[in-house]
Amino acid sequence: MDIQRFKQMAMFGVMGGLLMLFGDLCFYMSPISGADFEHIAMMNVMPTNRLILGGMVGPLAGLLYGLGSMMLFIGFRRHDRRLARIVSALFVIMLVMGGAYHAVHVMYGFIGSDDVLDLAPKITGLIVAMRDVSALAGVSATLLFTYIVLRYDTVLPKWIVLFTPVLWTLLGPIIAPHVPYPFGGSIIGGWVNICFITFFLLCYFTVREPDKVGT
Repeated sequence: MDIQRFKQMAMFGVMGGLLMLFGDLCFYMSPISGADFEHIAMMNVMPTNRLILGGMVGPLAGLLYGLGSMMLFIGFRRHDRRLARIVSALFVIMLVMGGAYHAVHVMYGFIGSDDVLDLAPKITGLIVAMRDVSALAGVSATLLFTYIVLRYDTVLPKWIVLFTPVLWTLLGPIIAPHVPYPFGGSIIGGWVNICFITFFLLCYFTVREPDKVGT
């Protein structure tokens, strides 16, 4: 395995996460506690230029995230090429769809909350469908990633399964009430991408040469 190529792909994932986090901050960065965080209400009061900028970065961030996901194929292919392809593809689907979701989600900030309810059949269906596809791919990818890492002696340590982004994303609502003012908008608004940045960084720094696996 080319460990430098693995790390290069992981760094693409980090860059995608940082870019998407920048988009989140455009949407939500405002002094508030985690308990008071409400994403649509916060977007409704953000300047239009911030919302546009935040939405524009979604597709590019999704592309970088997708490139980052290729590290899994590089790292796992020597064990099972078919599973390596599948887990990489699922991560790509999750993250590219997430980038598209991010770009479309900005529409909630352009209109008032009352209008959102009126337009729900027109825009919410699309947004929810994109979110659900991303979530389904993410859960499937996480389960398969966990299986591969625990089943084989891979180039990643087995404890990495405790830091899968989907797992930590699910903890967001539990953590939110404990985030103090004024960091709620930044931390809870960007929580998903903070989890992905952490995951890609851990993969970058903990990957091992194949000849050192199991030692």
